Amino acid sequence: GDELTIRNNYTITPSVNFSTLEFRYQMGTGASTYTQEKTIAILGLGAGVAYPDTSTDCITLRDANTRNNPIVLQVRCSSAAGLINLSTKVSLRRR
Repeated sequence: GDELTIRNNYTITPSVNFSTLEFRYQMGTGASTYTQEKTIAILGLGAGVAYPDTSTDCITLRDANTRNNPIVLQVRCSSAAGLINLSTKVSLRRR
């Protein structure tokens, strides 16, 4: 179990009030591709408002499919939205 700690810092601006913000990591490759998903927030302060988000996630590198292939960060908003990635920090902890 090596572990990746990923800290994401971004701002999202939805075009519709009460949009849902979801985030996931797509891992593995080919037929063995899988995702780790989470709902971040309901964006209820208004359309056109910039919502900042900072989140930290831990991914256990338990198999070769996860260890040896790219991890893709994906953000999805239930409405059209603009995203500004302020920073992403990745740390590896070997066990």
